[in-house]
Amino acid sequence: MASGYWVIILARLLLGLAEAPAFPGAMKATGTWFPLTERSLATAVFDAGTRLANVIGLPIIALVISVWGWREAFWVQGMLSVIYLAVFWRMYRDPKEKYDEGRMSESEYRYIVDGGGAASKNKNFNLDDFKYLLKQRKVWGLSLGLAGVGYVLWMLFTWLPGFLQMGFDQSVLKSGLFTAIPGIAMFLGEVSIGGVYLDHLIRKGHDASLVRKTVLVVGILIAFLTVGAGTATTPVSAITWIALGSVGIALVYVVSNSIPALIAPEGDTGSVAAIMNFVNLLAGMISPIVTGAIVDATGNFKYAFLAGGIALIGGLLSFAFLMGRVEPIPSRREAEAGMNPEHVGMHVGGRVAD
Repeated sequence: MASGYWVIILARLLLGLAEAPAFPGAMKATGTWFPLTERSLATAVFDAGTRLANVIGLPIIALVISVWGWREAFWVQGMLSVIYLAVFWRMYRDPKEKYDEGRMSESEYRYIVDGGGAASKNKNFNLDDFKYLLKQRKVWGLSLGLAGVGYVLWMLFTWLPGFLQMGFDQSVLKSGLFTAIPGIAMFLGEVSIGGVYLDHLIRKGHDASLVRKTVLVVGILIAFLTVGAGTATTPVSAITWIALGSVGIALVYVVSNSIPALIAPEGDTGSVAAIMNFVNLLAGMISPIVTGAIVDATGNFKYAFLAGGIALIGGLLSFAFLMGRVEPIPSRREAEAGMNPEHVGMHVGGRVAD
């Protein structure tokens, strides 16, 4: 409904403010609803929704723009959002609420709680606890690692259609169809490897921390393939490089999004997720600006993709050397009481099971 440029900017700021809690909320819900052995697949499913949005949404939006115009594209997205709001408001409840309403059996409720789901545990926001989390090396290793990958993802989100249109003279509709291909690759890799296979390895008894860190490192190494698009000579080869690298990006995202529920002190999953997403979105804010400046200065996207490769190196180092093991952080009170960190994990939320 915006009537001018600055109204659009204001609306976009309000949109960002309103959608900011979505991922922390989804991570909190994952930690609430799912046992540890199902956490990776659950995270893959909700995160894959963002990939399906690109697979389904970008071609639809490109078609709407081509046939009717860009204003109509905003109306389509707005109506879809209202429909989703109604469905979510009607359907979503925490497990404890479902159980109290008689809509969940006791055996299912116990399965969630005994498996590590924090089905009935909530706490009010505490500024001292939040400051404590900001001092944790594990939280910063996770946040900066994801930001390195987020830089590349937001570069692609913002500039991929323009890259195809400017570099290969593609129409809006064609670039929209091409842009859906990396989304398909991300969706398939995320659900199959980052979800099903990861949970399978953990259920088989493999060290959960080692499995998750290995996927993070391997995912970033695969993401380096996106740099190859900077030297591509055809749109098909460019999209191939990006699609292959996007599989790695998806693996990093699905594992990263499951980690706040695994490392946060009891009741602080949302806060850890918020810190992680704040740092990630800072990278997402910087990435399009830096990319545009590089393209303006050089006239092509080659060096923009190289800048993405540098960001990935930073993310790799953060995951490998800064984050440490994927295990619960002692709560502030436990740390102040001087509890041995090796023993804390056996008590925090019941999330470490032998």
